[in-house]
Amino acid sequence: MDEQIGTEGPTLRKAIGAPLLGIGALGIAISYVRNKRVREDKKAESDYYEAELYEADAETFCADKNCGCGQDPCKTYGAERSDDGIVYVDEDNSIRLAKGSNWMKGSGGMEEHYVEGCMSCHEELDGFRTKYVVSPSERWAYCMECFDEMKGRDDVIINDAETFEATPYGEEDMEYPVRIIVGGPPHSGKSTLMNLLEDKMNQYGVDVELRDLDFSSPTNLKAGFDPNRETKDWDEDLARDAASYFREGSEDKIVLGDSIGLISQINEIVSEPADVAILLVSGSKDQFDQSFRNALAKWKSYYEFIDLPILMIIRSSMNPNEMNYFDPHDNYGVIVGLDRDAYGEGTPQDNEISLENACLEGMVFEIAQEYDLELANRNTDKHIDTISEKWPNIQGKPTWNPIDAGKPHLGKIEDEYFSTFDERRKAKAMSAESLATHMAEEEADFYTVLYRETEDDNLEVEDDFDNLNEAMSAYQRFINQGMEEVIVAGYDRIDEGGYEEKSVAIAEYLVNGYDRRPPTYN
Repeated sequence: MDEQIGTEGPTLRKAIGAPLLGIGALGIAISYVRNKRVREDKKAESDYYEAELYEADAETFCADKNCGCGQDPCKTYGAERSDDGIVYVDEDNSIRLAKGSNWMKGSGGMEEHYVEGCMSCHEELDGFRTKYVVSPSERWAYCMECFDEMKGRDDVIINDAETFEATPYGEEDMEYPVRIIVGGPPHSGKSTLMNLLEDKMNQYGVDVELRDLDFSSPTNLKAGFDPNRETKDWDEDLARDAASYFREGSEDKIVLGDSIGLISQINEIVSEPADVAILLVSGSKDQFDQSFRNALAKWKSYYEFIDLPILMIIRSSMNPNEMNYFDPHDNYGVIVGLDRDAYGEGTPQDNEISLENACLEGMVFEIAQEYDLELANRNTDKHIDTISEKWPNIQGKPTWNPIDAGKPHLGKIEDEYFSTFDERRKAKAMSAESLATHMAEEEADFYTVLYRETEDDNLEVEDDFDNLNEAMSAYQRFINQGMEEVIVAGYDRIDEGGYEEKSVAIAEYLVNGYDRRPPTYN
């Protein structure tokens, strides 16, 4: 309960003047410091985005005919100044939207990035109640009312603007669908894992939508993957198309997208709509293999840099001697045999990969727990037939109890047990407390009496006592003097010098009548 400051210094409780019983005060102090740090981090984050917005404002919306660039006409005035080619200043110094540009719908949770609200009217943005749009670079955000009045509005596209309303879940300021990107190096089995996760979650009644984000090449798997897609080279426009597709609304609660296998600016753009990532890294040797650990470290640092939380890490193995495995404490698992041919067409008769898989089970339950999903499934038809035949009249009956079952003599057994339950529970608690006090009494090398005269005072320390009799005499003397609180603490000397306070007080008194002392001193 207490720790020493240094080898000879006072304990934490003495240093802050908190009573031994009042550890809540220390908890409040720690909580305050922690929350203050969180508030400061949030403010720093908001200040950063605010600075970004002001910088964009200064660079883009030059109000003077000549901004000082030394060129005529001014290279800022009347020219495009947007980093992503979305917004520029028109001839009359008004803002115009770039023709053919693609804007994104705003959503709940993004508003904190735009601390000044709408860039035009500065109205607060709210993804759950007020429609708003942002540019693909997320540099600009406008409420729909202002956006609709801007020049060039008819020549731009808003992705998924008509299905804006979000469905908040739980108590968090988030929305369905939850977008999970499956990332990791090439040839790890990301597409196959996505399909298996969909199948497993469907088993438990959770609808999942798969989205093939590799717009550069076809993928020959079931729904959600396009086997006829034209092969293309990646560029930023194609990446933004993939991100827009990932960002589209869905009637399903979970949307799974497969990441590009190489870390790049293209990957960062495609991954932007994701809420979390599942990191899948191939490693058929073991988790200690250096090549696996290097790849894992690289992807973890990448996701940390783009501020994308990793929900879980999975090692993909093709070693048939390994077992499927998941550790819910560390959110780490191993899945064996993510082979497309083994998955087949995804139908039960073609799929050689069993869904009765410890890693898949763990992943599904982790997703469900994180995002407040309910899992449910029916028994097999054979099982249902068995219980229907054996228990034909059980439906609608109350839970079994001795009285309704006509066996009151069995009920008396439980009644007798609970008749003394409260007394035995109190005795058990007192026994544990007495044992702890007795252990502290026997093991202490010396004792200190602490007292507080009023509630507002700090605890004062009386001289040390070599034996408990002297300490308890001082304890009673302070009680007789009307102190607010009195404590006897036991200490052990330690080899390095100094002392260490015992975790249990020998005796404690409060003016409200609480008085706990060793049994021999009652």
